[in-house]
Amino acid sequence: MFSTCVKFIIGTSTHSAAIREGFILRHSIRHIFSALRILQPLIPGKGSTEQALASSFQYLFFLLERADVPVSVFHEALRTHALEIAVRMAPFGPVKMEVDLHDISADFLRYYTYHYLVHDKILTYTCKHVDAWSNTLGPIARQDENLWKDWSAMERTIRSYVSLRSGEEMIRRPSSNENGWFLKCHCGGTTEAFQLRQCAGCQVVRYCSKRCQRDSWHSHHRLSCKVLKAAVGTCVR
Repeated sequence: MFSTCVKFIIGTSTHSAAIREGFILRHSIRHIFSALRILQPLIPGKGSTEQALASSFQYLFFLLERADVPVSVFHEALRTHALEIAVRMAPFGPVKMEVDLHDISADFLRYYTYHYLVHDKILTYTCKHVDAWSNTLGPIARQDENLWKDWSAMERTIRSYVSLRSGEEMIRRPSSNENGWFLKCHCGGTTEAFQLRQCAGCQVVRYCSKRCQRDSWHSHHRLSCKVLKAAVGTCVR
């Protein structure tokens, strides 16, 4: 019954963008994955479990491809434990399945790593939970060689982004009535004393001088410029 309801939502969403967005506004992802998290350990094995899991992630992947604001969809899925469900759902070992849940788990981790992690909303949520995920989900992922490869790649990328975000490049607005963001430098000056220079790449970070901009580029900004553009560039007006 659960998978039938989800498939109905997918079918109607496929034929009408208005219906698709209407379901999103009514938090369909939150309701589906909240229910799935409760049902996952309770649903009897075999086909019913597999179909419920497969249809839920099929709907999520559909929305990530078609929704007007897929980042918000992915954020809501994370908040309702889609990552935990994805890691825990595939049985380990040579188990015969009607649906290949291993592939679905891998697809979710790749979506996370390569498409959505750079967005500010996703990265903020990830920063708060990465250590807990590593402790609880890492040992589970390690039991399957292929899943472990995808999990390891995702965790390495997460920690690289978290390090870039929390390191020297701390961004803030100069004042409440000025637009733009700047990199707090350590040359002894104040932001009011300089005409700030904006990075042409990310258009997010500003510097007090050519020297500070050059030093920042060679020390770390060349590694984080694209990440900053994706993660916080949309916040700059």
